[in-house]
Amino acid sequence: MRKFLSTLLVFAMCFGFAGCTDNKTSDKTPTLLWLVPGDTPGDLALINEEASKITREKIGANIEIKFIDSSAYTERLNMMMASAENFDICQLSSNTYLKSYELGGLEEIGQYLEKHAPELMKQLPKYAVSAITTETGIYAVPNQQIMAFGMGYYMRKDLAEKYNIDISKIENCLSPEFEKALTLIRDNEPDVVPTARLLAQAFIPSSSDNTPSGKSISINGSNLYLSIDDNRVLTFYELPGIEEAAARSYEFYKKGFYRSDIATQRSSGFGDSYYKAGKYGVLWCTYIPGVEAELKSGTGYDYVKLFNTLPIMRHTDPLATCVGVSRTSKNPEKSVEFINLINTDTTLYNLVCYGIEGKHYEKIDDVHIRVNKDSGYAPLAAWKFGNQFNAYCLEGSDPEDYEETKKINDESLKSPLMGIIFETDEVNTEMAQIAKVQSQYLDARINTGIEHPDTYWGEYVSEMKKAGIDKVKSVYQKQVDEFLTKK
Repeated sequence: MRKFLSTLLVFAMCFGFAGCTDNKTSDKTPTLLWLVPGDTPGDLALINEEASKITREKIGANIEIKFIDSSAYTERLNMMMASAENFDICQLSSNTYLKSYELGGLEEIGQYLEKHAPELMKQLPKYAVSAITTETGIYAVPNQQIMAFGMGYYMRKDLAEKYNIDISKIENCLSPEFEKALTLIRDNEPDVVPTARLLAQAFIPSSSDNTPSGKSISINGSNLYLSIDDNRVLTFYELPGIEEAAARSYEFYKKGFYRSDIATQRSSGFGDSYYKAGKYGVLWCTYIPGVEAELKSGTGYDYVKLFNTLPIMRHTDPLATCVGVSRTSKNPEKSVEFINLINTDTTLYNLVCYGIEGKHYEKIDDVHIRVNKDSGYAPLAAWKFGNQFNAYCLEGSDPEDYEETKKINDESLKSPLMGIIFETDEVNTEMAQIAKVQSQYLDARINTGIEHPDTYWGEYVSEMKKAGIDKVKSVYQKQVDEFLTKK
């Protein structure tokens, strides 16, 4: 009996293991893990399930979207890449893209794009392709959205109407009509701050096209710029007219156009308590067609555009929101197929952006939807997930805004450095010191207008030189020259 039971147990174990093996290998459909910054929605599991129905049919893969808290996303991503943790796809900003590239955490996907993402590559404009093409290949694909950076200036509509302000005469921050309008608000609206503080560069005497910094485009945050006319690298304090512009900002502060506590607040207005209460007569923000609806939602007031600066496209702007494939991905080709699909399949894309019709949103008409913010899935961040031009229009927005955004991208002044990746290892120490100096002067004094530049400008330049700005400038200039020679 014992022998019989032992034999029976062996057979059972064999069949059991065989059954387990069959179950494990019967479904060979891979699951692609996609990392996205943001809060985890309650109905995320449902969205993953519904999205996977589409991806299984179209590319033979499941998709699992995983949200990571935005404040911890960059650090978490860096740690995962440094430790070679397995995942497939990640959403990137221009900064996280560069860091991920340096860490060697991204798969070179240029080898897969022609075969597995032909529709996507046809959609991307040439300047976007140039921006992602490095000397060693392509490591990310940009989400199509606003890629050109320009500043838009907006006035509260009720104030413009109340004081009969002819906004058509306000062409830039140097217009006499602009100062007259701010004076009217200051003298008659004690509960309203005339304007959120204006960056010093807003006062640079510009050409007729309103280019914010002459013909210079930032290549290193607020430290270095490229002169478009001759491809010279300039420091911030070398920008033509910048010291005079800082003096003009000081005049605005002295005239009471800014918050009196600007020295401690240093806010541009967007998102602070004054902004949320609609206490700024004039706001500025990135110029995007249709942003007035966002301002209305954020402040409770209608704002009308006064003017905008000429949009410019820095070499990093197309990568402001992009998606890459992890070097640890076991399915890089499938991952590229998914990236192609999320950018070209409007059903999948809008499912990920807005959820399920009838549960998470309602259709108002063929192009507009009304989002149920308490439904369990409302990321309200279509720009994170793919080609925003494929998104439904939110209630109150104009479908023409997408076409206008494309036009802005296409017609913007573009950096000649698309595709460059600067090597900074030899100047990392200097750049850290420069950042400290910029914080002490640019952030705290120049861009608040609280002091006349005569009192600190020479000291500022001296401290920047001590920090090593000339060495950094030289290193960048050498790489610019080499890049443009090969281009």
